Amino acid sequence: MIPVAITKGIQERVPEEIIEFLLFLTMKRVVESEIDTDYLQIFKLSISEELPSMQLIQHRQEKPELIENHFLPLIKPTPCEEEIYILPNEIGIAVLLAEEY
Repeated sequence: MIPVAITKGIQERVPEEIIEFLLFLTMKRVVESEIDTDYLQIFKLSISEELPSMQLIQHRQEKPELIENHFLPLIKPTPCEEEIYILPNEIGIAVLLAEEY
């Protein structure tokens, strides 16, 4: 298992089910991707007015450019608005709020 470091800000402000989904997306990109994975994976979490029980997640990286949108159904309807950075590397993964970078 790859070690994951999660900041206090993430633990306090982002529901666990969202963190798990973001880690899944990151690992899928790193392991299965046929394109290069940037050192910085950016996830913009926003609330959908049309689907209040869904978390809208925009996944981006700069090089090579990538933008993907995902909807995550939530067990508890508590979507949040945050920007999260995930930094995967050969020794582990760091997960932090953009403001903690």
